[in-house]
Amino acid sequence: MKLRAFTNIIAIATLAYSTTNYAQEAAIKSDSFIGSYLTICMQNLNNLEALRSRLIQNQLPKFPPAQAENFLMGMEGDAWPRPQDGVLGNLVLALPTGKNICAIYARRANHNEVEQQFIKLVEKTPIPFLVAERKSDTYNDTPANGRTRTITFTWGAPNADRKLRFVLTTSALETAALQALATASIGPD
Repeated sequence: MKLRAFTNIIAIATLAYSTTNYAQEAAIKSDSFIGSYLTICMQNLNNLEALRSRLIQNQLPKFPPAQAENFLMGMEGDAWPRPQDGVLGNLVLALPTGKNICAIYARRANHNEVEQQFIKLVEKTPIPFLVAERKSDTYNDTPANGRTRTITFTWGAPNADRKLRFVLTTSALETAALQALATASIGPD
């Protein structure tokens, strides 16, 4: 019963985002990365398997399994290159199989703009009975991407077991392997 109620909350939240002026404004004004994150990951978070089925049914080109592994964080699943301004090569969508997680990768992105747009997108919930909470804001030094920043927010009802989790990792290093990764997931707080 709790899972069904939680699924209904997710459906209401994603519906609220898809029908508000903010969602339309964000999709138009934000760069392709945040726009893809909103319209693909956030709005489909309540049924990622249906999203996968649509992508496969529409025969969108996807990476072969050996290449997809680079985007699946050690899990099984699928990854698709996503067009950005009509060109493939900068954005990737990854959907691990059987997991409540969706990821958008950007090889190149303006880290400052992406961070500001991400925070604006997730710092407030679209419906009043959910609470947005900034869980962390950390920096790490990595071999492939230099110094990275990871920002994590959750949305959920007060004292809920499961919450929506939104995570962004960025790099300012111009030669980084990836400059932005955003994930949306459902899980324990």
